[in-house]
Amino acid sequence: MAPPHPRRPKHGGLRDDYRHHPYQVRRRPGHETKEDRHKHEITNLNNLQRRNKDELQKAADKSKADEREIEKLRKRADEDDKEIRKLRQQLGNRTSIPPAERKTEIEVTTREEAATEEYAKFQEALINFGTKAVQEQRLRAEAAEQEVSRLKALGEELETSRAILQDQVAHFELAMVASADDYTRSALEAQAQRSIYMVQGYQNDIAKEKNTVEKLRMTVAERDKTLRESEKKAKDQAIELQYAQTQLAAYKRRTEDGWKVVDEQASLIKRLNEENARLARMS
Repeated sequence: MAPPHPRRPKHGGLRDDYRHHPYQVRRRPGHETKEDRHKHEITNLNNLQRRNKDELQKAADKSKADEREIEKLRKRADEDDKEIRKLRQQLGNRTSIPPAERKTEIEVTTREEAATEEYAKFQEALINFGTKAVQEQRLRAEAAEQEVSRLKALGEELETSRAILQDQVAHFELAMVASADDYTRSALEAQAQRSIYMVQGYQNDIAKEKNTVEKLRMTVAERDKTLRESEKKAKDQAIELQYAQTQLAAYKRRTEDGWKVVDEQASLIKRLNEENARLARMS
């Protein structure tokens, strides 16, 4: 029994892509068959999936590198915190420094000022890096959202392809019911079913990719929060550093005033000793 004549498109005219009834196979010289086009589409989808995996791997590697850099900055900040505590302790112990240790005190003060300046530069670099990293993470999150949208569109296309294949299966079944060739019907049904399974496999892969992208978005959000906390901590440390510098300047002023008082007292004691010696000679 011959198959029915293929239906024309609703908009009228012949098909311009040489496609015919689903179970009617016709080849034209110099043109691809429907099966060839289907294989080509599958190859493109496989290549697209590999590119998506490569992009996700690159994003994951970049995130790990950012984590290592942030960890280094945290360690550096902890070391600077220890240095600030050390400076505060030294400020508390300076009230009892004897005159003989004046030179040592000046050297320590010079080292402290150098350490303070280096710490201020590091805090500025930390804030700049944190701001840049936050911007990069936000751009990466936007790219991830665009990737999700693209994957959704691809899923819709695959869903449409599956519907077309299911329609083909229905046509095959109708054609084979009217035909006595059970072997041909089974072969066509098996081929259509394999195509459906293949599309379902692609849909599962897309679902996995979407899940991976969502996890990446959550990771970016967490890193954004961590960087914001680091910025706040850096600002707090800058305030503490400014306070320590103010205390150091005040201590320097008090020290200078103290040395002036000591010099005045030494001069007064010297005059009193001279006066006592003069009175002793007169008596």
